[in-house]
Amino acid sequence: MKSQKKEALFWKTLPDGRIQCDLCPHSCILSENQRGICQTREVSQGKLYSLYYSQVASIGQVDPIEKKPLYHFRPGSKVLSFGSISCNLQCAHCQNYSLSQTYSDRMMISLTVDKILAMAKQSQCQGIAWTYNEPTIHFETYYDWSQVLQKHGFFIVWVSNGYIQPEPLKKIAPFLHAINFDVKAFTEEFYTRYTKSRLQPVLESCILAKNLQIPLEITYLVIPTLNDSIQEINAYLDWVEKNLGKDTPLHFSRFHPDNQLTHLPPTPREKILQIVELAKTRKFQYVYAGNLYPNPYEDTFCPSCSQILVKRSGYHVGEVNVSKEKKCKFCNSSVNVLI
Repeated sequence: MKSQKKEALFWKTLPDGRIQCDLCPHSCILSENQRGICQTREVSQGKLYSLYYSQVASIGQVDPIEKKPLYHFRPGSKVLSFGSISCNLQCAHCQNYSLSQTYSDRMMISLTVDKILAMAKQSQCQGIAWTYNEPTIHFETYYDWSQVLQKHGFFIVWVSNGYIQPEPLKKIAPFLHAINFDVKAFTEEFYTRYTKSRLQPVLESCILAKNLQIPLEITYLVIPTLNDSIQEINAYLDWVEKNLGKDTPLHFSRFHPDNQLTHLPPTPREKILQIVELAKTRKFQYVYAGNLYPNPYEDTFCPSCSQILVKRSGYHVGEVNVSKEKKCKFCNSSVNVLI
């Protein structure tokens, strides 16, 4: 892979001459020619550079926005999806590990924003998704592209692990129209052992995204024996209720064995249903099951009148009974769905 460099954003020179990266909570401190944990930012001649600028490894797949998953932002729309390489987490269960962890032989493709615009128009997509691997670590590329794409009328969505410092998130917020953050468990022990990172910064990113008024949905991948206890799920729901509100769309997805966790079984269907039903019993308004077929929890219902707001079958969207003013067409109550 041949890198294409641009001077990075969010770094400072320390008194001893080393460079500290301030993009994500790892806050890597680097010497000359050293790369950060993400392997996409490197010190050269006393400056920090973003490597692989304007390069992608997964190019222009047309996806339904529901696949991200985003159920409450522009339901039924199509997005053109792009991803690059590496990650600032090292999840043992990563299902995109060929992009995030074992990418040394991956072919990188240089793109221009004009090419992306042409592709989006040709495929009749309404938006662009930065996804597949962690978009944060390619901040400079996606920040530059997002500004241009927004000016041309495309919305931008971000699928992320939430491991980002506040200032970068604030900087890109005006060019993000919706986010799905993964909360991978609700214990620091899990994050330390299975992701080589920390939980608290992810929670802070969720709160900041809400405060910045970016439409936010959260995915929790339920892994047998590791993060699936009802005690842990209840603690997670307690936190969401207190900090984000019961109208936050929550996705509980089924785990399939992959990467370093192939010794674990798939999440039992009954466990996913139990967790979704628990959240619904606790009066969370929008709760969904993921990676489950058939799926009894994929439609969106009005919290006030219980009529179907968005009818889904897999990634296909049927009827949408929400007005542009975010009102239920049956009872006219306000709902957290942006069409």
